[in-house]
Amino acid sequence: MQSRSESVRTDALKSRKVEPITVGEAPDPSKRRNSAQDTKSVLLHHAERAFTAAGFDDVGVRDIAQAAGVNPALVNRYFGSKQGLFEAVLAAQPDPAPLIDGVEPARWGEVLAAMMVKKVGSDPTVDPFLIMLRSAQSKTVGALVHQSVEESLIEPFALHYGSTPRARAKSRLILSFILGVDVIERLVKLPHDPDGLQDFEDILAKALQAMMDA
Repeated sequence: MQSRSESVRTDALKSRKVEPITVGEAPDPSKRRNSAQDTKSVLLHHAERAFTAAGFDDVGVRDIAQAAGVNPALVNRYFGSKQGLFEAVLAAQPDPAPLIDGVEPARWGEVLAAMMVKKVGSDPTVDPFLIMLRSAQSKTVGALVHQSVEESLIEPFALHYGSTPRARAKSRLILSFILGVDVIERLVKLPHDPDGLQDFEDILAKALQAMMDA
């Protein structure tokens, strides 16, 4: 038989609300995937900036990871290597061909010239042309740059002319012209007379259109 004090203690224990003990929730797989995707996006963002500024050879994995605020080992985890990250950067660049989609062929020179003049004097943090120009001579990724130029620039524009050998030659010449102007205007950075910029754009448009119509 329980004493009165033991009975009171037993009743108190029975009436006490026992909370479940939580030792930690299992991680949500979807959150884990989102986190990985966020990390990849941040790495890509800072890699684009780094390769634009210095090219492939003069940028280290640690530089990119430090700018992204992550462990350098994550570059290998998500991209396999620095070269894999560079390939992902090239693949992420926008296709320039749609710039003239839906535009009358007689205005292609005008449209491209306006786009080029808009960049005069600018110092973009991310630029596909500068990424390729500053990495084209790399022994490691030079071949990748050449392949990217063929597949993402020369061939898409050539398709507008029928993708014949002449169309490819025309597309290649136009690209060489655009890149040449880009180098002078944004790498050499010769001074520009603001009052003459409209003339510059007009001449540029006529030169581009002449090559397109050739």
